[in-house]
Amino acid sequence: MAEQLSMLEETRKEKIKKQMKQAVTKGIIPEATVIIDKDKNTLYQVAYIYVGHDCNLEVNIQRPGVSMPWNALSDRLTVL
Repeated sequence: MAEQLSMLEETRKEKIKKQMKQAVTKGIIPEATVIIDKDKNTLYQVAYIYVGHDCNLEVNIQRPGVSMPWNALSDRLTVL
């Protein structure tokens, strides 16, 4: 049982590491300026990165008066 839990933890860690590498390669880091759906009129800033549901990497993006979670590796999210 303990061995299975250890293996599961390692699998989760590897998944998170892989996603972090992809996010950094894409330019998804705190303070990065991003847009959604190529809308250059609405700019957001990455506030922080965190591990969300099912170990998927997510970011909190913000602009004045708005704060929302977003999948860090979403094709809809573009770094400027």
